[in-house]
Amino acid sequence: TTTIYSGYYPGVFLYSDRANTAAFTWAGSTSSISQGTIYLPSSPLTMSGSSSGKVFIGQLIADRFILGGSNSTTVEFYEYVKTAVPKVYLVD
Repeated sequence: TTTIYSGYYPGVFLYSDRANTAAFTWAGSTSSISQGTIYLPSSPLTMSGSSSGKVFIGQLIADRFILGGSNSTTVEFYEYVKTAVPKVYLVD
């Protein structure tokens, strides 16, 4: 059994190459909860659920994120991948 912390890309739930621009659709239900990082840098992600409740715990990295469903859907942030806040400098 592997966990999200092991394997080739630890902490990654779904990965797509930057060259892939195909749309991804994910529909959850009352009992589905997934964890990890979704990495779709050039693809739109549509996420929907059929009941209220948490459907995802992790980070979403996507070209566009569309959220829908017949009731409330919760995406809970969890920092699997630590990212630094970009710094901006003025140079003369």
